[in-house]
Amino acid sequence: MDALFPVALREVCSRMPLLLILTCLAGPVVTVDAQVVEEADGSIPVKFRVVVHSTNWESLDVGDVTGHILAVGGFKGLAFFEGEVATASEVSIFDKTNGRGSAEGYVLFTFDDGATQVIAIQGEDVPTQEGGSVFDGSYSYTRGSGRFEGIKGSGTFTGQFYIDVQSGYSAFTGSYTLPGS
Repeated sequence: MDALFPVALREVCSRMPLLLILTCLAGPVVTVDAQVVEEADGSIPVKFRVVVHSTNWESLDVGDVTGHILAVGGFKGLAFFEGEVATASEVSIFDKTNGRGSAEGYVLFTFDDGATQVIAIQGEDVPTQEGGSVFDGSYSYTRGSGRFEGIKGSGTFTGQFYIDVQSGYSAFTGSYTLPGS
């Protein structure tokens, strides 16, 4: 890790809000008027990116084999949807051995107008040489409020955690339906 982040750079980065750094690295965000486009089957395709940082992390060394942990992590960040940004709050459970294993949890997205979406996520993590992990999985909508009341749907995601699950991003692709669609 020292080769990737020289001492001077780590010192500067440690003083900057991590979420701001990751938001900038996530790529440009262009705000446009969102336009909902339904497919022939009435579903609405969706692609969005989420950038989060860890707000708490509790782990337990299971002790049955070397490197086996069970952990609960809390994450906060931003979700970039086409045409709008929402806050993201996640709680997930990790069951890993030497950095490899499963994760499942829930993510709450809250939009500026107060509308919400909640998704259940399930995925698999694989460690990277840099001390983080790459992951992929699936998600499904569990509930919504406001303009997302009655939301149903699902999709897949991929992403990466950096610096031992301190921060990361996910790219989601899927679709949903709303009552009356």
